[in-house]
Amino acid sequence: SQEEDEEAESPSPVQQESAGVLDEACASLVRNRKFFLRLLQDEVNPRATQQLGLHLCWRDPKCSTMVIEAACEVVEDANEEDFPALFELLSVLTQLRDGLEGFRAERFVKGFVNAISENIGYPDLAIRCIEFLSQMCIHHEHVRAYIVKTITQPQLCRDTHEWFNRCLTDAPQAVKLATEHLAIRAIAFSPPPPRGVPDPLTHALLEGMLENLERLMNCFSASLASPRGQSPSRFASYFKVLTAILRE
Repeated sequence: SQEEDEEAESPSPVQQESAGVLDEACASLVRNRKFFLRLLQDEVNPRATQQLGLHLCWRDPKCSTMVIEAACEVVEDANEEDFPALFELLSVLTQLRDGLEGFRAERFVKGFVNAISENIGYPDLAIRCIEFLSQMCIHHEHVRAYIVKTITQPQLCRDTHEWFNRCLTDAPQAVKLATEHLAIRAIAFSPPPPRGVPDPLTHALLEGMLENLERLMNCFSASLASPRGQSPSRFASYFKVLTAILRE
C-alpha cells in the first residue's frame, strides 16, 4: 500500500544520536553474529543491545536475519528468567515498519520454533515459548499469517509444519494444549473475508489439516499394530484444531 511504501522510505525511527563514525573494522565487528550473540548471552545492557539490534535491522535483511537467529539461539539455552528481555527484543523487531515485516516474521517463526523444539523435553520452558508465540499472533499480523501458512501449506513450510505436528501429537500433554491454543488463536484472529465472499482461508486450513491428518493416521495405524501401540487420545488436540476451523 502507499502508506506502507511511505513508511518504508521514511528515516529510521531507531537512529541514535551520532557519537562519531566507526572505522571499518569496528563497523564490521558490530555486524558480526558472534559479537551480537555474545551481547545477548552475557546480558550486556539489554536495553542498549535492543537499540543496537533495531538500528542494525532497519531496512537490512542480512542483519535482520543475523539478529533474529542469534536471539532465537539464545532462547534455546536460556533460563526462564532470561526470557522477558529476549522476547521483548523479538517482539519489537517484528514491529519495525520498514517494508521487511513479512521477511522478519518468517525468519522469527522459523528460528523460534527451533528454540521450542530444543526445549520440548522441558515442558515449562516450551509452554512459556509457545504462549509468547500465541501472544505474537494477536499483535503481529505477519507472524499470525506465517503460523496460518505453517498449518495450511506444509509443502512450503516443511520445517515449521513438522514442528507443529510434533507439538500437537507427540509432545507432553501440557505442550499439546499450548500448541492447540496457539493454532486456534491464529485462526480466530485472521481477518474474515468480505461479506458474501467464500473464505479461502477456511478451505485452505481444512484441506491442509485433513491432508496432513491422513498422513499422520497412516503412521498411527502402523503404531497401533506394534507391541507398544499408542492411545487414540494422541490426536485429541489435532481434532480440536479441526473443530475450530469448522466453526470459523
